[in-house]
Amino acid sequence: MKGRNLFLTAPYQTGDDVRSLQFDLTRFLGSTIPEEEVSQGLFGIGTHKAVVKFQSKHGLIFSKGAAGTVDTTAERIVEAVNRLLKFVVYNEYS
Repeated sequence: MKGRNLFLTAPYQTGDDVRSLQFDLTRFLGSTIPEEEVSQGLFGIGTHKAVVKFQSKHGLIFSKGAAGTVDTTAERIVEAVNRLLKFVVYNEYS
C-alpha cells in the first residue's frame, strides 16, 4: 500500500497494494470481499465496504470524506494489527 492512498474510484484502482490490503482484510481481519475483486486486485465496492467496516469497528473514521480511504495512518494501523496477529498465531502454534 506504500505510495498512494487507496479508495473507491471509477475506474477501480488495481495493483499489488490493493491485493495486499485485501489479503490483510480477509485473512487476518475476517472480512469478506467478492472473489471477482480479489482475483483481479480491484478496489471495488466490496473492498470499500470491508475497509469502512474495519474503520468503523476501530474508530478510524475521522471525517465523512475519509470513510473507506486507506491512507498512511490507516496503513500503519493495519500493519500493526497484522504484526500482532502473526505474533499471536506464531506463539499459539509454536
